[in-house]
Amino acid sequence: MVTDAEYEDMKKREKEYLESGGNICPFCNSEDITAGPVEFNSIQGFRDCECKTCKEAWQEHYSLSGISEYDKQGNLK
Repeated sequence: MVTDAEYEDMKKREKEYLESGGNICPFCNSEDITAGPVEFNSIQGFRDCECKTCKEAWQEHYSLSGISEYDKQGNLK
């Protein structure tokens, strides 16, 4: 079970990670991270990430947030 302090720490790391655009490790702030391919199930996606510096691992989550329409010529409107 996660304690309140651990949960708050996780949320802080998550916020900083999202603010960085996912370009730094949420544990040590290194930019030396790798990410696998985005995998989808229904309307959600995810990918596994790892920091090459501290060896921590995490999973990014993606969700459907909207659509873009094409015109008759195949160009985005």
